[in-house]
Amino acid sequence: MYVDGLNNGGFNFAFARLPKNGHTLQPVLLPQTIAFPGGVQWDGKYVAVGDQGGAAIYQFSFTKGQPKLQGRTPLGGAGLVGQFGIDGATAAAPNQANSTSNVLLYDYPAGGNPTQTITDGVSFPFSAVVSPAGALKHS
Repeated sequence: MYVDGLNNGGFNFAFARLPKNGHTLQPVLLPQTIAFPGGVQWDGKYVAVGDQGGAAIYQFSFTKGQPKLQGRTPLGGAGLVGQFGIDGATAAAPNQANSTSNVLLYDYPAGGNPTQTITDGVSFPFSAVVSPAGALKHS
């Protein structure tokens, strides 16, 4: 299990892992600066870590508990991105950066500009999860 959040002082990004059969989270220093926690998800190959302040998702591999940066998905047009959702080649990013908050869809892991913008229904969305049935289809 991997967890992101803030350190005990509440000001700096913190990342931790729970080892197999473990009962205590162990701090992990990632080889990438993360401005503010934006969620963690397994993308099918890597541990994807969101940077809410940097509008990006970073992919990390772990060998014997040691992280290695494998890639970066820039979330163009997004600002404060909460817990993102990944469905194969699509990332859904809840965007709270402006008065017209929305959910932005991106090609994953390429990122760049959103392929679709979803508005209405929720003000200041914090998280998005994608149905395992592959409900996200976009052009």
